[in-house]
Amino acid sequence: MITLNREMTFINWYILQKEFTYSDNVRKILNLVHYLNTKKRIDLALAIHIANEKSKKDYNYHFSKKFIWNLYSKRLANVKHAKVEYRKFVEGLRKSQLPDVEYRKICACGCGKEVKEGKIYLRGHNPRFKSEEEKNIYLEKLRDIRKKKSEKKSNVIFINQKAS
Repeated sequence: MITLNREMTFINWYILQKEFTYSDNVRKILNLVHYLNTKKRIDLALAIHIANEKSKKDYNYHFSKKFIWNLYSKRLANVKHAKVEYRKFVEGLRKSQLPDVEYRKICACGCGKEVKEGKIYLRGHNPRFKSEEEKNIYLEKLRDIRKKKSEKKSNVIFINQKAS
């Protein structure tokens, strides 16, 4: 299979390095647990049980469920670390291609404007990736909030007191 996404290629390479000593059957079991948990929406404990039973039946391997659980947890952690490493790798490439230009983080929507440290989007730019219906719902909520702010009356209460 050819993976065209750069990030997925990097993650696959990273996990291959971490799981190089595992046998193919162990990787098949971990892939089955992932498939059952994410695609079939089966609870993780049940997915591990099903994968363990399949390994006993098909591969004649007898792993403990705790062993499979630990390996699967390690894999999820490796995926998370791989994503962080990929971001660092891409930033390093950008900095090396433009060494004399100060590196600035740019909004992920594609507008080209600079964002603050730790942010991905400028305020209000993330709805650009939503469908038209989602955009309209989002904009209606924003309009309602603005209306409420402009219609807000002061907290001063006038009491008509007549002298008796």
